[in-house]
Amino acid sequence: MSISESFSNEEDISYNSQDLEKMDFQLEQNDRQIRIEQEYKYVKSDLYLSTLGCSIGRDDNNKDFIIATYVGPEKSPFYGGFYKLKIKFTANYPSNPPEVYFETKIFHPNVYSSGKICIDVINNWNPNYSIIDILHAVYLLLVNPNETSPANTEAGNMIKNDKKCVEEGKPNPHTYENEAKIWNSKYAYPI
Repeated sequence: MSISESFSNEEDISYNSQDLEKMDFQLEQNDRQIRIEQEYKYVKSDLYLSTLGCSIGRDDNNKDFIIATYVGPEKSPFYGGFYKLKIKFTANYPSNPPEVYFETKIFHPNVYSSGKICIDVINNWNPNYSIIDILHAVYLLLVNPNETSPANTEAGNMIKNDKKCVEEGKPNPHTYENEAKIWNSKYAYPI
């Protein structure tokens, strides 16, 4: 039997475009899970992050979530509090950013009332960014809030007013820091 005869006798195996799309999707999902696992292991081993008071964990039943916890940084109004953060990986991660939000209520100009966080690393997402970039950015926001494009306009306006009072040498009885400390004592789990 010739080679051409042997091929013609074999069953015709052809894929339609929907089958190929499903296969591509499964490969992408596997790549996505591998990337998430690699990032998770890297973050778990990052000693610098632990010096920032951040640790992570996950639910083995749902690999699309990572839970991070922060101890409120010492020179911030969040000191003494324990904050829980949830990172939810989107179906198109890493092409699209994960959803990141505080589960602990926090008074902060860059956190919506829903807990969703507004930070540059997510708003200007690049697939080269990773979980560790997000966790570092969140820590920096706890220490140095950005009032210029607030998600919480009340908190943003309070910071602007605080700065104005300092410049003018006026007393300010209701400061952003005081309000953030009140929320810290009310909602953040004490350490």
